[in-house]
Amino acid sequence: MIEERPEFAVKLMEIKGATTGVSEQVREAIPMEFPVSSMRLDLAVIKARIESVDAVKRADVFLRDGVLDVVIVERKPALIWRGQTHLELVDPVGERAGILISREGYHGLPLILGVGAQDHAEEALDILAATKPIAERVRGLRRMGERRWDVMLDRGQIVQLPVQDPVQALERVIALHRARDVLNRDVTVVDMRDGRRPVLRLSVPAVDELYRLRAIADGEDET
Repeated sequence: MIEERPEFAVKLMEIKGATTGVSEQVREAIPMEFPVSSMRLDLAVIKARIESVDAVKRADVFLRDGVLDVVIVERKPALIWRGQTHLELVDPVGERAGILISREGYHGLPLILGVGAQDHAEEALDILAATKPIAERVRGLRRMGERRWDVMLDRGQIVQLPVQDPVQALERVIALHRARDVLNRDVTVVDMRDGRRPVLRLSVPAVDELYRLRAIADGEDET
């Protein structure tokens, strides 16, 4: 009888600080029928269930004048990780911020892929920041062997970065590009895995042309 007294009745829930999609996920996480007695509510359990939602970084839950107040701090997606079967939103420290069916609405977020790539989100963001001079050509980052990164560019070009100091290695490639226009040539791979100097891999047509020119030069030498 005490539980059912009107002064203990919670008539509705208000969610603040969350987008519409996240609000819906929160309501699904704590399905409740109102009115309900405040004496039947365990606020700690409710808080834990809300914070189990991927997009929720933190939740504060309290009662106010017959209202269950929920204040949400959402995770801010910084990257999209492509797994084998799905896409995940990832925040700047590598925490999952949601699952996507497609990239629609999130084309502005950089793409990362490879096993464990999401666990190195901070390093990925540092590398992506260093690509700013060639940002329009960057298609994403690929984690290789759970040890290092490849920068994937348009035209199928790849910059292979070392395990140690990948940002500095990438900055050397960009400096070389500014000086020699390397990334606009018939280069398929810029290999910086030793971290000191680049090794360039040419496209098949470029290699064929190089051999042809060498053959011509050798023929002229013989005459």
